Formats: sequence, structure tokens, C-alpha cells
Amino acid sequence: MKRILLIIISVWLFSAPALAAGHCCLQGIDSIRERNRPLKVFPNPVQSHWTVQGLKAIQQMALYSIGGQLLKYWTPNSKQAAMSTPELVNGTYLLRVSFADGTSASQIILKQ
Repeated sequence: MKRILLIIISVWLFSAPALAAGHCCLQGIDSIRERNRPLKVFPNPVQSHWTVQGLKAIQQMALYSIGGQLLKYWTPNSKQAAMSTPELVNGTYLLRVSFADGTSASQIILKQ
């Protein structure tokens, strides 16, 4: 009985740091991935007012319906833009952003 208890305690003591380290590392990777995203939209789901933030200067933004129809177009020429879209109905939209350096990114927007 003592031997079984000793084995259980040993396994628990040696596996706990490994589990904690694994969790810590995954959280660190997720944090880096989130920080390096070229485009952030918040809050998402959006209401009538929302913010778009880029790591680089945003040259153009286009909002499309899920069917591909262009609904709105902006040229903020800055890293952050405050948006107002009270006229949009609840649904799913696609935001396409072009940056000043020629790269682009897309984000799915949920309107509630």
C-alpha cells in the first residue's frame, strides 16, 4: 500500500510542473499570435459603433455583405478608425482592409 501511494505521489509531483509549463507556453504563443495580428476589430460582434485597428497605416477599408456586395468604403489613412454603421441590419459581413505598404487583411464582422 505504501509503495502504491509513493508511486502516485511521485507521478503527481513530476507531472504537475510539466502540465503547468505546457499551459504557460500555449498561453504565451496565443498572446504573441494575438499581438502580431495585422488587424483588430472590437467589439466583435459589433453594435452601431466599433473600432478598427491595424499594426500599419490603413489605407482603405471596404465592408461587404456575405453575398459579396460592397456596402461601405472608407479611406482612414491612419492606424485606427472609429466606425459608425447604425444602418446595417444584424448579420455577417466581411471587412477587407488594405494597408499603405500594399498588404491586406480580412476580418469577419458580426452585427448584432
